[in-house]
Amino acid sequence: VNLLGIFKVINIYSFTNKLFLNLYYILFFFLIINYLSENKENLKKVLLTIIISVSVMSLYGIFQVNGFDIFSWRSDFSGRAASTLGNPNFLAGHLVLLLPLVFAFVFLSHNKIRLIYIFLALLNTYGFIITQTRGAYLGFFVSVVFFIWLLFFYEKNIFEKEKRIFFIGSAILIFIIIFYFVFNKYAFQRIRDVLFLKDEAAHIRIALWKNSLKLFFDNFLFGTGAGNFFIKYSYYQASSLTPDFFSKSDFYRSSHSHNDYIQIAAEYGIFGFLVFVLFIFIIFFNTLKYLKQNSENKIIVIGIISGILGLLIHAIFNFPFLIIPTSTYFYLFSGIIAFFTSQKEKIIISDYKRNILIFLILIIAILNLVFSYKTLLSNVYLRKAKENEYFSKINDAIYYAKKAVETDSLNDENNFTLANLYERTQNMMACDYFEKVYKLNPGYWEANLSLFNCFMIKNNKEMVLKIG
Repeated sequence: VNLLGIFKVINIYSFTNKLFLNLYYILFFFLIINYLSENKENLKKVLLTIIISVSVMSLYGIFQVNGFDIFSWRSDFSGRAASTLGNPNFLAGHLVLLLPLVFAFVFLSHNKIRLIYIFLALLNTYGFIITQTRGAYLGFFVSVVFFIWLLFFYEKNIFEKEKRIFFIGSAILIFIIIFYFVFNKYAFQRIRDVLFLKDEAAHIRIALWKNSLKLFFDNFLFGTGAGNFFIKYSYYQASSLTPDFFSKSDFYRSSHSHNDYIQIAAEYGIFGFLVFVLFIFIIFFNTLKYLKQNSENKIIVIGIISGILGLLIHAIFNFPFLIIPTSTYFYLFSGIIAFFTSQKEKIIISDYKRNILIFLILIIAILNLVFSYKTLLSNVYLRKAKENEYFSKINDAIYYAKKAVETDSLNDENNFTLANLYERTQNMMACDYFEKVYKLNPGYWEANLSLFNCFMIKNNKEMVLKIG
């Protein structure tokens, strides 16, 4: 399905990057199933690692909103926790997926160990609340209701036995939520704004959804091609946005639709969208089938599937499946579900096939590392170029912009920055780089306007008419 997009792709570089990433997710999914099949203790190791890592993230987020941060981030998001992911929405998506698993361990543990998990549950819940991400709040609420419903129907003994823990935990949770919103007027205002449709972000997202849906219907079968949404979206921004909007924002160059379902449909077409829906359906169908049986580890499965449901709700309003750490956890959880639900069939990968799988993952991981390193390094150079441009150090800005292009020549933003700097110094090399931007991203209107002027100067009527 990924490869079908080759018929519509404009930027092959972005397409290949996304293709490798998706292939990595698929191989990782099967590797998790095989790893869990090798040893019963492996499941415990994986789950404990997840809980420890997410707790560290939440703790960092709590320190962050209280003014203790070891890094200088580009934005403080008005006191919202972002932790190591750099954005509150990303952290919220991460936590909404993982929180129900932490809750499951509260019911699984006893005595002093239970107290530790109760503390971790409260820590992570508070870390989630202070993200102030409203779509994730809804996802969390639905996941908790689903968690309780599954517990009541499929683990009734635990539900009856642990009623006191459930009610005390619920009371503490409600108290924390009320306390936070009563004493944080900004957080309370964000909730009020969205309820009374006064929130500007909500209007922007609705516009993004409308535009992206039109893009999808115009590219119904194959989509834009993986990784090419950001190029074609700019042709659709006028579908539901008025001209005055563009004077206030450059949101037309959005790389996402702020809705993962619309995003998947727009990038991969109807076939890709249906494959994703089928994958989700199989996960939930097999999970409910598994829970009806008298099986072990039901509480863990309930925690995992509840987290997945919460993430799916959050994905209506945001794009957690585009965030690599969150998406990796989604496929990890899907792999755990597949492991549990396929145990009776005893699906065990042979040593030969496992070695091939590991080899493929290593190759893809190395390739991703190379691409990621180039992207990261070029971003550093690009930031230095823009900093120097801001302080009117144009020669230094050109130096760093050239380094950014040399490091990642297929990045449209790198080429545009260098072209723009050359244009400021009246260097005709600007035209060459504006042309490169056009080839990489024909929807980059600022570059197109400058390129139009270049072709006018060169009296290239054919290209003037094409761009104009």
